[in-house]
Amino acid sequence: MRFIFSLIFFLLSFSIHAQQKEIDSLKNDIRTLKIDSLKIKSYYRLASFYIKTEDSTNADNSYRFGIQIAKKQGKHFWVVYGLNELGYLLEITGNPSAALNIYQEAISFGRKNAVLGERARAFSNLSFVYGSLFQADKSIEAIDSSLAIYRTLGFKKNIAGALNNLGAKYLDQFKFEKALSYFNEAIIICEEINDKKNLTLIYLNIGLINIETKKFDIGIEYLNKSKKLSELQNDINNVVLVNYNISKAYHDKKEYSVAISSLEEYLPKAEKIRPRKLYANYLNLLATCYRGIKNYDNARTFFLKSFTEMQLQDNFEGLAVNYSNYASMLAERGDYDSALVYLSKANFIIKKYKEFDKYQPQVFESIAQIYYKQKKYAEAFAYQDSQIVKKEEFINDVSNAKLLELQTKYETSQKENKIKLLSREDSINNLKILNQQLVINQAKFQLTQQKLALTGAQLRLAEDSLLLFSQNETILNNQLEAALKTDKINELTKTGLRKELVLQKQESAIKQKNATILIIVILALLLSLTGFAFYKKKQIEQKRVFETAQAKQREDLAKAVIEAEESERKRIAGDLHDGIGQLFSAVKMNLNGLLERVDLPKTEDKFLAEKTLALVEESCKEVRVLSHKMMPNFLLKSGIASDIRSFIEKIDEQKLKIHFESIGFKDQLEFNEEVILYRVIQELINNVIKHANANELGLILEKTSHQISVILTDNGVGFNYEEGKAKDGLGLKNILIRVAYLKGNIQFSPNMPSGTKVQITIPIT
Repeated sequence: MRFIFSLIFFLLSFSIHAQQKEIDSLKNDIRTLKIDSLKIKSYYRLASFYIKTEDSTNADNSYRFGIQIAKKQGKHFWVVYGLNELGYLLEITGNPSAALNIYQEAISFGRKNAVLGERARAFSNLSFVYGSLFQADKSIEAIDSSLAIYRTLGFKKNIAGALNNLGAKYLDQFKFEKALSYFNEAIIICEEINDKKNLTLIYLNIGLINIETKKFDIGIEYLNKSKKLSELQNDINNVVLVNYNISKAYHDKKEYSVAISSLEEYLPKAEKIRPRKLYANYLNLLATCYRGIKNYDNARTFFLKSFTEMQLQDNFEGLAVNYSNYASMLAERGDYDSALVYLSKANFIIKKYKEFDKYQPQVFESIAQIYYKQKKYAEAFAYQDSQIVKKEEFINDVSNAKLLELQTKYETSQKENKIKLLSREDSINNLKILNQQLVINQAKFQLTQQKLALTGAQLRLAEDSLLLFSQNETILNNQLEAALKTDKINELTKTGLRKELVLQKQESAIKQKNATILIIVILALLLSLTGFAFYKKKQIEQKRVFETAQAKQREDLAKAVIEAEESERKRIAGDLHDGIGQLFSAVKMNLNGLLERVDLPKTEDKFLAEKTLALVEESCKEVRVLSHKMMPNFLLKSGIASDIRSFIEKIDEQKLKIHFESIGFKDQLEFNEEVILYRVIQELINNVIKHANANELGLILEKTSHQISVILTDNGVGFNYEEGKAKDGLGLKNILIRVAYLKGNIQFSPNMPSGTKVQITIPIT
């Protein structure tokens, strides 16, 4: 026995020594590391080791130091990550109010800096804090926010977890149908991605619903599924939790012996779990099971142990219920005085905490029964009256809540009926439209038969068509000229490269000259220091001039390319507007004049003439829209955010559904910046439509005081940036040139589980 104790002591000492060694190593890393991101991670790892040694103060400080460095260095992800970890530390150390503030800070910071994943985790953590503070509606609202972000990101595992949490919240409110709907949706996702961890929790919750509705066998079946998955994952904490619920189901079935056997098997493991709330629940359930088989001595032992644990955890609700249950057992055994003492303790807690009022009628009734058995009838009647009053108050509160719920359901039903009526009216209107289309099609057929009988107006139209053909030929010539200009731009690029080669040769010649000077300086010992200093200074200046020239040349080249393209767009748009547009206007005017002078006795001829006039007018509109799209001036009207929204609205939602969000665009940007950024976003969206084979696209456009950020995600086939760059495509090259001109940065990365994520950041000077 002494050997065993010595061995245990040695193992504990070794474990503590190993942890301390790791802590010292991390402290040394923090002192010596120069890279801030590594230093931040070291602080967070150090905090986790402090948590293992139950040193919450140093863990708190380590998290805060890491967060402070991350904020200074602009490491936005690590700021929100650290806030989430710090909030969880405050939760487990019994400070939910402080944790609430930390999670809210994480959400605010994540929203400002587009840190979506960790922001969603902060919402999820916030929901648990609201739950512990009995604020169910806010808890559900927080989970809804978390779920919305995870759906945007397409993180299926997190979506399943959020759905499970929502179901659990509705389970707590006894809204079982709604809870099951969320659980079933989560099961489909978990089975698709083989997420055993979330599936374990969902089976647990479905088991609890069946037990709550007295379907014990089905409930135990689901709980055993959950327990088996937990064992496969070696998740001891969840095994112990699920086993508790299985035991409680056997207790509710009054199979106390089975419940006791299951509870005592896992009691040592429950004692090791932190926090120890589950251990207190094990003790309490064992006490009630032993009471059920009339083993009062064992029941008393476990009741007293549960009191101690709940007092340590400040679990006052559990204490009040347990005091009442223990008093009931004492009264069964005839120990009325002791029973009254514990009922008084329960009553004191209930009076102190208003949310425990629901337990007061039961306590008053128990006291009244004991006084009745002691033949103290006056006291018995007094507590019986108090019990009736409290019960009536509780029933009234519940009834009012039920009435409010029924009123809400009635109003919802009325709204649904109105919607159904509107849908029926829409169906009737659609049928009318179909009939009108049928009539139009018949008219078209008749018009086709009468083509040979057209009047001289057709000759005029044919002449106008020839003019339009001639104008189209002019446009094609203009496009050819634009291609030639593009070739000239490419030639300029080659010229720039040649100039770079000349500069490199000049730099090589300068280096040779400096080498000669260096040899002379070495030979001249008296002038060595002065010559060397002059040489270094000259070299740095030449390098700076060379780099400045290179940067200026690249910037001028990019500017020339962009200005040439915008100029060409503007010229083509002008040709469309002033050429074809004017011709169409002339055609429309001539047609109007012709219709006023020529009498068309036949209804069919008159209809054809009116339809032709409408087609000409529609063509005028199309030319005007096309010219406005190509002209950059339209961006000056309402700003980039509004014009991108207008561009998106013209895209067919059946082919590509676009979720667009703009933040911070109260004032317009510089004209050139708006035009260039608009062209980049337009090109990216067109590329998704052409190549990505996607049906959903997310676009976030955000402006802060120091930068503009664009995040574009799709669920298509994906895009390999290196392969695309190697192909030397014109579209990708234009995007890179425009972003470089704005001194911005663009990143292409995979969007999990499928598709592409493009992130652009442009500084605001």
